[in-house]
Amino acid sequence: MIVGLFIVSGSCASDAPADGTSGPADGADAEAAVLAAVDVRASGCGPNLDLGAGSVIEAGLVVTVAHVVAGTDEVEVSDTQGNSSPATVVWFDPDDDVAALRVDPELGTPLAPRDEVAASGERGVLVAPREVDGAMSIEVAEIEVLRPARILTTDIYREVDVTREGFEMEADVREGDSGAMVVLPGGGVGVLWARSNERTERAWGVNLPTEILDPELRAGLTVPVDTGRCDD
Repeated sequence: MIVGLFIVSGSCASDAPADGTSGPADGADAEAAVLAAVDVRASGCGPNLDLGAGSVIEAGLVVTVAHVVAGTDEVEVSDTQGNSSPATVVWFDPDDDVAALRVDPELGTPLAPRDEVAASGERGVLVAPREVDGAMSIEVAEIEVLRPARILTTDIYREVDVTREGFEMEADVREGDSGAMVVLPGGGVGVLWARSNERTERAWGVNLPTEILDPELRAGLTVPVDTGRCDD
């Protein structure tokens, strides 16, 4: 299925989300999602920082989207407790739009991903933290999975046709939320990739790749990788 999409990364010029959190969706651990969530800030592609979200899935390892860190030479992440750490990109997939970062010192509280992909009708949350005037603002959005989907789109550079395995969901998301982990009962299942530009409160998530789901494979993600050129 080909869909009309609006990528939800942000920049320093964008408005920050309002303070406050909403209640948890049935079955999903919203508190664990908040403790794992991080704000991602990447520089190197212009005068503004690229902003996005991510989540800690094991000690020192953060998952986000590739288009937020594309072409970057410096990344910093901050957790919902206000702790900040420099980060190194150790996995970068411009086709699936997924990236992994190593942070040192470690921050956040890991939220393990689950092996099962999202199923229709499941309810959960995604968390978008933001640092506003030196204080951490946290927004928890409730989501409902509408259906699994094979998403026909392009790579992050809009050059190569690709198919991403993911899911369509009902969610109220905004600019700067890209990379937020979609948390369902049992753990994280994917990252927020884009919102629809055709339907309100409609968004799309990308499933976590095998390199992230497999504990042995992700333990080997320690070496800095090329982040390509800027996502224009």
